[in-house]
Amino acid sequence: MPQLLTIIGLFAFFLLIGYAKREYLIGLCLLFAPAYVLRLEINPFPLLGRLPTTLLEILLLALFVLSLPRCMATIKPAHLARTIKQPEVLLPLALLSIASLQLWVSPDRLAALGIFRAYFLEPILFYLIIKEECSQPQTYRLIRIALLGSMLWVSLLGIAQYLFGFGLQEAVTGSDRSRILSIFNTPNALGLYLGPLIAYFLPSLLSTRPGRPQQSTLPAHEAAFSWTAAGVSLLAVVLSLSRGAWLGLVAAIIVCMLIMHGKKAILPLLVSLTLCIVALLLFVPRFQNFFTPTGNPRDLFGDNSANVRVAIWQRTVHMLGDAPLTGAGLAGFQTVYARYDVPGHEEIPLYPHNIFLNLWSELGLTGLLLFTVLIAYFACRSWMIWKTNAQKEPERTTLGFLLFITALVVHGLLDVPYFKNDLSLIFWTIFGIQASIFRMQAPAGNSSTRL
Repeated sequence: MPQLLTIIGLFAFFLLIGYAKREYLIGLCLLFAPAYVLRLEINPFPLLGRLPTTLLEILLLALFVLSLPRCMATIKPAHLARTIKQPEVLLPLALLSIASLQLWVSPDRLAALGIFRAYFLEPILFYLIIKEECSQPQTYRLIRIALLGSMLWVSLLGIAQYLFGFGLQEAVTGSDRSRILSIFNTPNALGLYLGPLIAYFLPSLLSTRPGRPQQSTLPAHEAAFSWTAAGVSLLAVVLSLSRGAWLGLVAAIIVCMLIMHGKKAILPLLVSLTLCIVALLLFVPRFQNFFTPTGNPRDLFGDNSANVRVAIWQRTVHMLGDAPLTGAGLAGFQTVYARYDVPGHEEIPLYPHNIFLNLWSELGLTGLLLFTVLIAYFACRSWMIWKTNAQKEPERTTLGFLLFITALVVHGLLDVPYFKNDLSLIFWTIFGIQASIFRMQAPAGNSSTRL
């Protein structure tokens, strides 16, 4: 009963905020996206058992309730038909349909329903709201500040852990430093959240650096806030010792420099990469023993984390080879994976730590292909806008989208960059901003609603 009253009270409070100004509720959803770790439970139906929810889901539910009347008032059959035919709407809805079908494939349909709700239904509904609302400059600015604010408070919490020694993940070996977690359960989750967002804001940061005020459309205080949030976040990523996040950010920086400077950037990038690799191998314990033989003939690397991932990937490929069309179904990976002779000393992972294997397992082969088409479509259109559009802020936002995708996919080769409440929401938020830019670019000569 106390938790139910807490949920009702929070829901009513968020409704009041949204009723006063709905854009504030959108900002709160993004500012507190990592607060999905704050969980509550209710038991309205004893036969179903306890039903979990999170602070983030209560925020989203309040936003959806307030958005429903406006949505119903603007929907007309002819307009709806035209809207659904747009790839920016058709592709997400098709992905949502495939996810719903994968519910029936899952060996645990109740758990699959939770995955469907948290990782597909709610984020895609939020995407549709962002797509419509972000055309207003004040809403875009609010979203931008909320994303930077979430990066800042999450990073400051992690840095405080490092400085004062609380809540750290214990070192795996004697040569490793303890790793910061912030609000999350693992250090890698911190890197997964911050890395792509730092990459997303990189072009905007470069335009506001000292000596180039003429290229900035941001007030001085917002530019200072952006640099502070990005700098603190970068420090948090370093202290998390998440090598996947480091790799994703390096890939995003390389892509940014090549796009902005072309061939002139190749030599400086090669020199910088060489120096970075040498420094990592000499001074960072998690890299020093990476290629040192362990004595175990099954180990490919001298790093336990890398060896475990390779073993998971090999076993997952075998598993998916037995059911290539359907995969394991939503929330089915652990159950199906456990049938494939997992050694007793290995923990059964929640996901296979690879974005393509993740998607294949959860959504089947069709879902994997559709997700790839979605990313490719948005990336191609973004590239065309970057090449042809003379507007400053859309250019930076569009280039930021390409860097976001680069960091996410590269890090996703080693980890789980989508299947978390906060990551799926941020993913669809960035795509919603980009879909809004696509819509604003369509009417030629109409610059009044541009970002």
